[in-house]
Amino acid sequence: MTAQHANPPSDSDGILDTPAEWINWLRAAAIRAVKTAAQAALGALGAATAIGEADWRLVAGTAGLGAIASLLTSLVGLPEANDGKSIAAIGK
Repeated sequence: MTAQHANPPSDSDGILDTPAEWINWLRAAAIRAVKTAAQAALGALGAATAIGEADWRLVAGTAGLGAIASLLTSLVGLPEANDGKSIAAIGK
């Protein structure tokens, strides 16, 4: 097994390849999180029998949870950024 960093890599210790890779990853992760939140909100709305009966707090909570889950999943690897590298691989 390889050693893992306990703290996120920083520019000061020379671990990051380029700041552009981090910016690219953050942008792609944010776009994916927004798309996932929208899909989760649509799913919650679709579950309601009529739009007037939708529990908007539930819709917002479902969308927020979807966005958080998407960001956490993106930590493992994001195909849209840096050839699918994970955060750990970008930091090497």
